[in-house]
Amino acid sequence: MKVAIFCSLALAISVLLSCTSPTGPGGGTADAGTNTIGQACKVTLNSSGNLYITGFVGTSSNANKPCYWKDGVLCDLSIGSGYSFGQASGITIGSGSVYIVGSRGASSSSTQPCYWQLPYKGAEALPMESGSSYGESLGIGVDSSGEFYAVGCIGSSSSAVTPCLWYQDIDADTPLPLGSGNTYGRSCDFMQHTPTTIYCTGCVGTDGGSVVPCCWTNGLGPGFLPLDAGDIFGEARGIVYSSPHSYIAGVTGTSSSSVLPCYWVLGAGTVSILPLESGDTYGEANGMAASSTDIYIAGSTGSSSNYVKACYWLNGEICALPMGSSNAYGQAIGVAVDSSGNVFISGFVGTSSTSAVPCYWKNGTLVPLPMNS
Repeated sequence: MKVAIFCSLALAISVLLSCTSPTGPGGGTADAGTNTIGQACKVTLNSSGNLYITGFVGTSSNANKPCYWKDGVLCDLSIGSGYSFGQASGITIGSGSVYIVGSRGASSSSTQPCYWQLPYKGAEALPMESGSSYGESLGIGVDSSGEFYAVGCIGSSSSAVTPCLWYQDIDADTPLPLGSGNTYGRSCDFMQHTPTTIYCTGCVGTDGGSVVPCCWTNGLGPGFLPLDAGDIFGEARGIVYSSPHSYIAGVTGTSSSSVLPCYWVLGAGTVSILPLESGDTYGEANGMAASSTDIYIAGSTGSSSNYVKACYWLNGEICALPMGSSNAYGQAIGVAVDSSGNVFISGFVGTSSTSAVPCYWKNGTLVPLPMNS
């Protein structure tokens, strides 16, 4: 899919994506005071330094609405008539558009992958694949030629999915190989290392509770990433290149509810466990970013999956993130660094996992994100 670039592009994006009123860029009306929960997912910056964060807001875990924030201002994304649930996940900016991928459906257990292209297509959700009962798209990239890439999974249910890559023709997914003996998999993140080399990170296994981390290169069979000694569960979630290596963040553990944050240096054949806060026994590593020689990993650390605190790692050293005086639960999901070295981390905080609200941190300072217009 080629994207045309027009001379008036900068002006068009500035006007159509300003989000200075309750009316979103596609004409949809943003909520005016009913949302009580939300989450910020991925974060990126454009060449002018504008901050974009994807996520969702809603009234319950099964009544979410996709959205994004531009420089802290809430902008709604339409999911279309007949849908009551949606989330916005990955985001990239290139070839004159802001691309956002996510999912929409009647509920969290029956979603379909979709994307939004701003400003050309407005804020209307565009379907990516419609031949399966379940699907989601999590990561996205656009190369220098304007070609569209996205990763995620499709299948009969959330526990029976196949990892896939969308490339150029977004109406047709390309299944990623599972490897011998595996029946389950999902792809979580995407990176284009060179004009001819792409990486997709994720996991494969026999079901949603028994998976191992892996990385696909150019859609070929999964390159399995090692687990820590004695572990049987793992996921590769984020990937970034910092010369001369590619780094992958994720988790390793004995089950999905008992994991430790970790990272891999692609090709090294080993896994490195990231440090936890003192006394903690659980942690997750999510998004990654690189700046000069520094590697940033966003995540969390805690005593269990129900009690975690937002944090990040800078070159392997843990850094706690403030969550507010009354919040005991938090996650850092995405991270980006601007040309001046400012570090932006997206995520959520709350009193519990069911009462989380979206936020981001700028250089370690907590910034709440609005949930209503």
